[in-house]
Amino acid sequence: MSNDDDATRRRSARINLRLEPDVDEYLRRAANLEHKSLSAFMLDAAFERARRTVEEQSRIELSAVEFSRVLDELDRPAEVVAPLLKLVERAGNRRVPVT
Repeated sequence: MSNDDDATRRRSARINLRLEPDVDEYLRRAANLEHKSLSAFMLDAAFERARRTVEEQSRIELSAVEFSRVLDELDRPAEVVAPLLKLVERAGNRRVPVT
């Protein structure tokens, strides 16, 4: 059994797309230029975009001034937030789901 057979078996999920003919032609041309199958080309491109999107949404970028302000806020003593304290007291020993 070849490595290609193993890879095909591991990849069982499918995505079907409907494309306009000019988009299909352009994608096939790009895939051909990179010596990849259309599926491999599209999967590589989509995965890279997904990775960037998740990474961008997971990262907070601050200017030096903003970062300094955050550090200042973290150094301040904590304040009691009355409504939150009441909620915790009402919950008692009950488990409060975190969503």
